[in-house]
Amino acid sequence: MHRSHLTAGSLLALGMALASTPALAQSTGSVDFEQQTIVVSGRTTKSVNGVQLPDTPKAKQVLDQTIIAHQAPGQSINDIINLVPGVSFQNNDPFGSSGGVLYIRGFDNTRISQTFDGIPLNDTGGYAIYSNQQLDPEVIDQVNVNLGTTDVDSPTAAASGSTVNYRSRNPTEDFHARMIGSAGEYGYMRIFGEVDTGNLTAGGLRAYVTASNSRNDTIYGGIGKIQKQQYNAKLYQPLGSNGDFISIAGHYNRNRNNAFGSVPMWIENTGTRVVGTGSGNRYPVSGDDRFYQTARCTFAAPVAGAADVAPSTGACGSDYDYRINPSDTANIRISSRFTLADGLVLTVDPSIQWTSANGGTLGYTASEKTTTINGVSGLTGYDGSNYYFGKDLNGDGDKLDTVRLIAPSQTKTIRLGLIASLRYDINPDQTIRLAYSYDRGRHRQTAEFGTYNTNGTAGTYFPVNDPITDVNGNVMQRRNRLSYAILHQVSGEYRGKFGGLTINAGVRVPFFKRNLNQYCFTNRSGGYACFGSDAANAAFAAASTYLIDPDTNLPIEKVGTKVLTPTNWVAPQQRIFTYSKALPSVGATFAVNSNVGIFANYSKGLQVPGTDNLYNSFYFPRGSSAATPNPDRPTTSTLACAIVRASSWPRFRPGTRSTRTAWLPPSIVT
Repeated sequence: MHRSHLTAGSLLALGMALASTPALAQSTGSVDFEQQTIVVSGRTTKSVNGVQLPDTPKAKQVLDQTIIAHQAPGQSINDIINLVPGVSFQNNDPFGSSGGVLYIRGFDNTRISQTFDGIPLNDTGGYAIYSNQQLDPEVIDQVNVNLGTTDVDSPTAAASGSTVNYRSRNPTEDFHARMIGSAGEYGYMRIFGEVDTGNLTAGGLRAYVTASNSRNDTIYGGIGKIQKQQYNAKLYQPLGSNGDFISIAGHYNRNRNNAFGSVPMWIENTGTRVVGTGSGNRYPVSGDDRFYQTARCTFAAPVAGAADVAPSTGACGSDYDYRINPSDTANIRISSRFTLADGLVLTVDPSIQWTSANGGTLGYTASEKTTTINGVSGLTGYDGSNYYFGKDLNGDGDKLDTVRLIAPSQTKTIRLGLIASLRYDINPDQTIRLAYSYDRGRHRQTAEFGTYNTNGTAGTYFPVNDPITDVNGNVMQRRNRLSYAILHQVSGEYRGKFGGLTINAGVRVPFFKRNLNQYCFTNRSGGYACFGSDAANAAFAAASTYLIDPDTNLPIEKVGTKVLTPTNWVAPQQRIFTYSKALPSVGATFAVNSNVGIFANYSKGLQVPGTDNLYNSFYFPRGSSAATPNPDRPTTSTLACAIVRASSWPRFRPGTRSTRTAWLPPSIVT
């Protein structure tokens, strides 16, 4: 088992600003449970310049709107949590619209669960986090970071590292409207506007709508543009005066981005360079305009009757900043809390999410001819090396050419979720909670073909909406698979207070199912060969030698003196993987006095393999060890740590420097 020891004792210098009691968790049920902890303890958690150290047995920090509002408008919330010790986010640009890479205590974003009002944001396939698609910071009430742990009702397959949970604000009771404008270098311009209706009825029904639009040029290259639009709305209805409510909210985010890299540090000392596609020669250096490419390209017109050759990899349209990276994401989410009886509270949070996105492409060479496989001629498709369409692609009237086309890896996801929780107060010092979580993601991954414009830019952001077909009308694919990521999870949690000692104990039992359908052939390296006709599939299968060693139950590449080709293929198929494990957690806090607390916790986690790894295992025969990737089962232990409560610190003006510090907990993750 891979073992890593992360022992981070970090200091955080804070200024002072008081805030209300926070919602410290992700789902409505977790918020309700932790707020009860504060009520039972008799203490309110105060923020210091927008930073809170909650009274929980978990290593957790919270940033609220006090500090979020003072960051750059439009910036990703993942960049803002860089303020939390142990969190490292490398932003791709200063504006928050181009993504980045998140690490928490050494774990990357595929091992960090991120949620928004309780709904999971990690990709259902590879668990990636897309930081440029997060909620506008003006609408975020607070964000909390669990360093190495998660809540018992978290519907996640990727929380072996940590969790980042943020919640949108509720509409205000008074009418107001505001508009924020920002401008900067590289043509940056952003406008954000919001309107709160205030109370519309005597019962407190209220709502808000927000919209933002931002754009800028790419930082390097001088070709690409970054454009982002976002719209949010929320309707909130309180139910009585005991904290019950129901709300419905909607969110839509639209990105139309060009990719861009970065210039190596040593580029400052070099002369004029040749533009290319590699990391070492993407951007020329020429005087004061050293970061901008001034040359543009034009595709040559095809010639009828001639065997036109597609531009080479380093030619027109291949420079890295021509590459597109568009996304459309949307969700509708409901949050609710109902008091069923004295001390008995039900929370229900259903949601639906939709995503369409692709990672762009540097272009592929396609042939207008057909191919012959295993003696069968006139076939079309992708044989793992070449793309055969069997028809005129460039409009010159012949079928003699090779043509450069885009073929981005397209993903469309529809995701249904539910978190339901029932809390019961046995007495003022004893509380239990039962929860059920459901998450179902339909993950469609394809790679349809589209055309270039004559200037080397992509002809369409989403070829999936109007794909190029072969001569028989089949949609040509570079990748073609359908995945269902399904989770049913039951969990329970107990909290008991015994004088100055508070015990939290819980267990969650997730049942993960991965229903994977591969419609292409797979080779040992994870490569694909895709065909749209039964004849091509049959011919390719007959030509592919796939032999099994009876002793190892693994594919072999040598029989006697005959060495088989390493590009043997396994046929399209379906496989189902299941994972389940009881994951306990226990924690304790002890109030030494009104200003100092000591806490410790222990928890187990589960990291289910991503779909890429699972699809790659299709090459190996069912039942073999290589065909059944194992999950990671990390253990997190937070050692006993002291927290100096914010309420004990003298007041400082926001923005001034304080020598007061608060210790964050060291943890060991194995």
